[in-house]
Amino acid sequence: MMLVDLYIIDTHKISIEKLLNSSYIKQEDLSFLSKFKNEETYHEKLASLYLKNKYIKDYYIDENGKPISEDIYFNISHSHGVVALGLNKESPIGIDIEQNKEIKDRLKRFTCNDEEYDYINTNKDFLSIWTNKESLLKCMGTGINKRLNEVPGLPLNSQRMYLDDIYSSQTLFYQDDIISITIKGKKDLIIKIKEISI
Repeated sequence: MMLVDLYIIDTHKISIEKLLNSSYIKQEDLSFLSKFKNEETYHEKLASLYLKNKYIKDYYIDENGKPISEDIYFNISHSHGVVALGLNKESPIGIDIEQNKEIKDRLKRFTCNDEEYDYINTNKDFLSIWTNKESLLKCMGTGINKRLNEVPGLPLNSQRMYLDDIYSSQTLFYQDDIISITIKGKKDLIIKIKEISI
């Protein structure tokens, strides 16, 4: 068993002013945030910085754009105002969150192999596969370097082999969002959700 702490901020349900005035938001963060003109993106980036500054001592961004800490494995994702930070002490982690919305069939065919496409009965089925693929790639830290239909999105909530390594994943539903978490290794995941209110 492997414990993953999942911290979630729904920016629609918190005080943005309190977040901005928090001791976890630094002056250099405000400079970074000033480039985001879209209000929702600004709020998501602000919440991301708050979570990283509060729960991770030191981190840097590697050449692939993956945030790295020497003290803990972590990954962060955001979608439509909801920000999720996954922390794990034992193994690399990837997380992806997507809002449950209608997806065109063309994207489903482009993203999925035949088995995955046949599995899809609902929009949630597709988004579960999509977030599962994304969280795997984020766990690996490579970004999208292959066609997505070549990255395994099934089975859900289980182990899968990819490029000679075993990964374990869990997909869950939070409000109107689908969240997938992947860790490197063969372990059952215990997800401890902590909603942050400010």
